[in-house]
Amino acid sequence: PSPDSSSEIPEIVVQVVDLKPAGNRYMFTASDGKTKVKAILQSNLSSEVIYGNIQNLGLICILDYTLNDIPTKNEKYLIVTKCEMVSPALEAEIKTEVKSEETDTILKPKQEMDIKSEIKREGPGIILKPKQELVAKSAAQIVHEQNGNMAPAARMAMTRRVHPLVSLNPYQGNWTIKVRLTSKGNMRTYKNARGEGCVFNVELTDEDGTQIQATMFNEAAKKFHDKFQLGKVYYISKG
Repeated sequence: PSPDSSSEIPEIVVQVVDLKPAGNRYMFTASDGKTKVKAILQSNLSSEVIYGNIQNLGLICILDYTLNDIPTKNEKYLIVTKCEMVSPALEAEIKTEVKSEETDTILKPKQEMDIKSEIKREGPGIILKPKQELVAKSAAQIVHEQNGNMAPAARMAMTRRVHPLVSLNPYQGNWTIKVRLTSKGNMRTYKNARGEGCVFNVELTDEDGTQIQATMFNEAAKKFHDKFQLGKVYYISKG
């Protein structure tokens, strides 16, 4: 798709290949299993590489990009301005889908020399058929299979559009946010007229730098206090 068109840019899932630093940014080759293009992560995404969210041979979903000429290089580069991690590093690079047709190789025995006379013997021949090559899976197929194996909550987070924190309001009943845990308070107990309980607070930050505080009480506090870890990224829905 053309980044200059007024229509909404579709989400693109690619594999990150040959990821390497270039000043305060990172360069890589974006591959969908069939096509490769040189790409650059915008400087605001460098922290995603540092924190391990974007990894070499991993899969990312490109949500926004531009196509620019690099003055020092005679080719166009895909400038990724917004993306999400889909999968950590895979075992190998996704290769182009290859199908090989079976071909028969006929090997005939060597001519045998007789002392008295030269006799040429041609046997029926040995037919060797190469094994059919494995067909590599595309990035989209891998994502589909991974989503199918995920728990419902994780699958929902992958397929639903992530909302920036600044867009949340009290009237929204169906939302998903992607945030990093930047602060975590200690578990505290309290006692009031209604009884006793426990509570703790966390500070969450999205990729735009917007921060929000969340408070968990009683059962929710006990459930999530040990699960929440500083610096980790979480998908949260319907808080």
